[in-house]
Amino acid sequence: MKSNTKQLTALAMCTALSYLVMVFGRIPVWGFLSFDPKDAVLALVVLLFGLAPGLMITLIVCLIEMITVSSTGILGMIMNFIASAAFIIPIGLLVKNNSSNNKTLIALVFSTIVMTAIMLLWNMLITPIYMNVPRSEVMGMLLPIILPFNLLKGFGNSALIFLFVPHLNRIREVIGIEIVTKKEEKNILSYIIALGLFLASIAIYFLILK
Repeated sequence: MKSNTKQLTALAMCTALSYLVMVFGRIPVWGFLSFDPKDAVLALVVLLFGLAPGLMITLIVCLIEMITVSSTGILGMIMNFIASAAFIIPIGLLVKNNSSNNKTLIALVFSTIVMTAIMLLWNMLITPIYMNVPRSEVMGMLLPIILPFNLLKGFGNSALIFLFVPHLNRIREVIGIEIVTKKEEKNILSYIIALGLFLASIAIYFLILK
C-alpha cells in the first residue's frame, strides 16, 4: 500500500514536471515550432512505470497545455500527442529494466528517427489546415524547417534522458518499483497505438500523393 502511494505520488509529480518544463523550458524555434524538454520527462515515466502510464500522462499534459498556454487549439493538441507518443512508444517497446546503456542509446536514436518520420507525414496533413495555406507551401517547409526541427527536438530530449539512465534503478528503489530482470509482459495497448500511428501515417502518405 505504501509502495503504491509512493508510485502514484511520483506519477503526479511527473505530470506536473512535464507541464512545468513545457511552460518554462519552451524555446521558440520557428513560427509555431518550439522546443521543450517535456518528452524527456515523459520518456522517463515510460522507463520507470511502463508505456500505459506514460501515454496516459502524455494525453493529460497535452490537454492541459491546450487549455492553458497553447494557441494552436485542438489541432495543436493532436500534433503534440502524436509527436510525444511517436517518441516514447519505441523507447517503451525496446528498452527494458536490464537494458544496457548502448541498447538504450540505440533505442533513443531510433525513437528520434521514428518520431521525425511520423511528424513529417502528419505535418503534411495538419499544418496546411492549421496555417490555412496550400499543401504545396507546407511541402516546401518539410526539409529545410520541419525535418531539422524534429531531429533537434528528438536528439535534444534523448540527451537529457541519457543523463538519467545510470540512475534509473536507484530511482526505482526510492519510489518502490520492483526491478524486473526477466522478460516483461507485453503491453497490448501500446502495440495497438504504435500500429495505429504507423498505419495512419502510411494512409496519410498515400492520400497526399494520390
